[in-house]
Amino acid sequence: MNVVETNLVETLKALKANHSSRGSVVEIAYWTLREAIRDGRMRAGERLMEVPIAEALEMSRTPVREALRRLEAEQLIENVPRRGLIVPEVTLEDLMEIFSIREYLEGLATRLATDHMSRVEVNALEQTILQTEAAMQSGDLEVLAKASKAFHRQILRGARNSRLPKLVSLLYDAHRPNGLHQLQGDRRALAVAEHRRIFEAIHAGDAAQAEET
Repeated sequence: MNVVETNLVETLKALKANHSSRGSVVEIAYWTLREAIRDGRMRAGERLMEVPIAEALEMSRTPVREALRRLEAEQLIENVPRRGLIVPEVTLEDLMEIFSIREYLEGLATRLATDHMSRVEVNALEQTILQTEAAMQSGDLEVLAKASKAFHRQILRGARNSRLPKLVSLLYDAHRPNGLHQLQGDRRALAVAEHRRIFEAIHAGDAAQAEET
């Protein structure tokens, strides 16, 4: 086993414990591999071979093969001639496609949330906004990142559409290894201000304005 394979085995063994409660071995394999790709622990160009993965996860090749098929169908990995399954490189064109779809889906989620969120949920959303603004003021980037993610989760839940969270999650995972999901530099203040405007539109019941923002 070469150094790359050894590192992969160690990575997957460490991550498997996070998903032991997922149920079937296919689910455990799928979520373990997805986390490794999502967090950048498996880098672009790295090969995914059934045997070392199955050995690392202490399971047969069958559930690993099914997990890899799911990841390929979701375009989180790709099958390259003469190389097999690899973690793909995300190009600028890929990112432009991802962000355009994300923008549409998140706008749709915001419109639906405006129509469906309860008053309790809207109040909870306001508390999240206040938390992000306080974190921005104090420079607490960890709290800011967590509150920003919570804001998006609350809107997706409020949309009352069971498919939207999964679709948006896949798009986030598609570019997550590049670090582009993180709030960086001037983008932090812009994002916090944008979240405030979205909340105000939701609070006012203006679905069109919420979606446009």
